[in-house]
Amino acid sequence: ILSSPKEILFKANQILARTLHRKNFVSALYGKIDLTNAEFKFARAGHCPAILVRDEEIFSYQPKGLALGLDFTDSFSENLEEVKINLKKDDTLIFYTDGVTEAKNKSNEDFGESRFLETIKINSHKDVNQLAKEIISEISVFTNDSTQYDDITLLILRWNKN
Repeated sequence: ILSSPKEILFKANQILARTLHRKNFVSALYGKIDLTNAEFKFARAGHCPAILVRDEEIFSYQPKGLALGLDFTDSFSENLEEVKINLKKDDTLIFYTDGVTEAKNKSNEDFGESRFLETIKINSHKDVNQLAKEIISEISVFTNDSTQYDDITLLILRWNKN
């Protein structure tokens, strides 16, 4: 049985070796929340960082890891790093795709990581649904009537246990 996020991503990469076209790759972040021990353990394969908001401070976690499909040798696993975060009450975890930070305006400028993090900081005290709405609203205002060229995926979780 596969138990760790690192093992899951390694196995996913092996499966993709049989089916993925050579010029394609997939970024991913896989994590598990241990409800009993209040821990979040994850690994990432070339994906955007995981964001933790704790006591109005923002922490970005970007453990090393190649995107799925870029390397099918043992070095794929050797380059996967697993991170564990001990969760505290009211911690907020934010996961997103690069369509959030790479959303473009009419001048072809990216929304960018700094705007994204600033929007999170200003609104971090709000409930997760409102926080998500504020982020999407800021992206919409920034991009105005520009064509969306990439998916925008945003997942926000708040830890409510002591």
